[in-house]
Amino acid sequence: PPGGNTRERNRGRAIMAGGMAYPTANTNIIEMLEIQSGGMTQDFGDLITKTSTSGPVSSSTRGVIVSGLAPSARTNAIEFVTIASTGNATDFGDYVSPLGYVGGVSNETRGVTCGGSGPSSPTGTDQMAYITIATAGDATNFGDLSGNAQGAMGVQSSTRGVFNLGYADSSFVNTIEFITIATTGDTTDFGDLSRTNSAFGGSCCSSTRGLFAGGYNNTPAPATEVNNIDFITIASTGNSTDFGDLVTAGFYNYGTSNKTRGIFQGRLTTAPTSGDPIIDSVIISSTGNAVDFGQMHRMDSGPADGQAIRRRGATTMSDSHGGLS
Repeated sequence: PPGGNTRERNRGRAIMAGGMAYPTANTNIIEMLEIQSGGMTQDFGDLITKTSTSGPVSSSTRGVIVSGLAPSARTNAIEFVTIASTGNATDFGDYVSPLGYVGGVSNETRGVTCGGSGPSSPTGTDQMAYITIATAGDATNFGDLSGNAQGAMGVQSSTRGVFNLGYADSSFVNTIEFITIATTGDTTDFGDLSRTNSAFGGSCCSSTRGLFAGGYNNTPAPATEVNNIDFITIASTGNSTDFGDLVTAGFYNYGTSNKTRGIFQGRLTTAPTSGDPIIDSVIISSTGNAVDFGQMHRMDSGPADGQAIRRRGATTMSDSHGGLS
């Protein structure tokens, strides 16, 4: 494609796949949002399997939804869509095991997913696995995290993937670790999250800076939602730094970006317990609080057409995030 910014290359689309509609039902809805302009999400198509908290990986052309919570159990299904078009997802292959609460990073070639919990690992797993995004097939073992994690948040450059582990070995942790995406092997220590330990939040990145936002912890009460946004410099190591706050505290607010603007989609809040359809936006190169950028809406010509979707845990990715050139 020609050079220039993402608008000139006709890129900058976010895909939000699946998720859990309040209070409990998983959905197969796939929505899209143009990150440059925001607004209300538009209908894209449907997943094969109704899933939530799947692992998100994407290239400039393809978005891949890895494993996740299905209506009656975890699933090991991997599905993909072509981001520039619209339509239903297609089968890609199988993951290494049925898992939910999976983290992911990717560059143009490879997607690496980590952690998660399943029927045989209710407190999490340390496994990482990878796929070649352009080629359908089953996932392959990559290496191990330092602990059994679930709800990890991932950010990436074209060479490095960084995970905030979130909830590991039955406790909330502030551990940040990294991998080199093109190789295989275990993670290396990166630093610590400087804010209150939290898990099950959202993340987005440019090619140089990664943001971790929201989530929850158990202080001062169970499932206390967090509104903090922290950032790291991906190419270096060290502890995170405060960036600002979300518009609304919450968790399961997956995120993505077009390298310049980051977004965090609808979330679960506990005051009262409800889904929130808001989409937050930040400019990644600056610091400051997020702003209201739009909402997740049904656009399916059905009886609920045009109504806000109170949904969380939708696997969110784009064709122009920080891991892509």
